[in-house]
This record gives sequence, C-alpha cells and structure tokens, in this order.
Amino acid sequence: MSSSVPADDAIFPPMELSDEERQQLISNYESVLEKSRAIGGSTIHVLPVSKTKHPELIKSLLPTCTTFGENYVQELCDKMSWFESQSLSIKFCFIGSLQSNKINKLAKEGKHSLLRIDTVSSEKVINKLSTSLKNNEWTRNLGICLQIDTSLEDSKSGIPYTDVEQIKSLIDLISEKDNLDYKGLMTIGAPGDSTCFDRLKLIFDEVGGEVLSMGMSGDFEEAIEKGSNEVRVGSTVFGKRDYPVKTN
Repeated sequence: MSSSVPADDAIFPPMELSDEERQQLISNYESVLEKSRAIGGSTIHVLPVSKTKHPELIKSLLPTCTTFGENYVQELCDKMSWFESQSLSIKFCFIGSLQSNKINKLAKEGKHSLLRIDTVSSEKVINKLSTSLKNNEWTRNLGICLQIDTSLEDSKSGIPYTDVEQIKSLIDLISEKDNLDYKGLMTIGAPGDSTCFDRLKLIFDEVGGEVLSMGMSGDFEEAIEKGSNEVRVGSTVFGKRDYPVKTN
C-alpha cells in the first residue's frame, strides 16, 4: 500500500486497504499502548502522529484510537475537512511549529476537530489564539500545552527550561482566557539525552497540569520511566515516512 501523501496536497487520492493492512495498524498501536502502560500504568496516553499519512490509515484506527497528532497546518486542515465530510468523530492535536499568520486558519477550520495545540511558547500566540477563537465563534475551549526547550539547542523551539517564571506567567495568561484551557507541558528532547525528561518533570511537578508530553518512537519507554504520561509516536504505528516537502 502507498501510505504517504504530500503534506501540501489538499486532495487525498482514493486508497483501499485490505483487512490485513488495517489490522496491522491496529496491532502496531496496541503494541505501543501495551508497552507504555506496562511501564506507566493505565493512565498513559499514546498519541499517534499521522503527518504525511493518508486519512484512510488514520481511519483504520477508529474507534480504537480517536485522537491524533499533526505537524503541518494545511495538512491538518485538509484532514479535518476529510473526516468531517465523512461524519467521522475524530480529534487532532497540533504538534508542529505554529506561525502566527496561520493561527486564524486553524481557528476557522478546527472548530469541530482541533482538540489541543501543544507548541505554544509566547504571549503573542496565546493572545492571538484567544482572539481568533472569539472571531470564529468557538463554543468550546481549546486545550493548550506549553512547549519547553529542555536541551537549549539552536534547532529547538520553546520556552527555555531555565525560565520557570516565564512558564508560570504564560500559564497564568492562558488561565485568564475564557476560551483557552491550560493542559500541560511538552518537550522534544535531545536524542539520547534523558536529562531533558528529568528537567521537564521537575518543572511539571512545580507548575502542575494534566499532560506531560515527552517521548517519541525512539525513546517513549524511557520517557515514561522518567514521568511522561503522553507519548507521541509516528513511525512505530504508521511505518516509515517519506518526508515530502514541508508546508505549514
């Protein structure tokens, strides 16, 4: 089966999956869930990351799993539209880099399916999100996770883990908004450096929250051992990605 679609393709070509292919996807997901909960207990949440993947692959996991992670704004909007056109109940968390000029698009097209944004790290984005939700007449709150930079690498985004006061200030700002809900913290740690998980866990214990999102396909078990209650896995569930040209 051809499992990837260009991230900038607004029209998904028809795809047919065999029962065996669908069952394999379910087995992949359940395997990660079983391993995760064997370490961290029944409250661990596995968020399958479906970037570049055809909606039919995501659909195969319904209703076993109903919440997925996406990295690119346009691709996410295309997928939300695809599922809404089929009257399928599904939720998405946006876990990619969020440019301020894309916020209104997400607010406009995510009224039914956008559950959470996990990459918020500035006052500007929080204020613009709240305003955009009001302008688009949302009738529910949008969940927010703050992205924390736990490695201080140039390539990483987020609030520096050393600036706990800024983290607290942004949590307070989110709490002041009547259409945003602070949910927790997220990080993308440096490969092979588990101290990133330790750093975020210490901050999480201090500031609180429901979601401590850390760990991906290559290190989710270690992340759970360090205290993560949500892991983001893509290739482990959906298989290797082709990584087409990115679009946001």
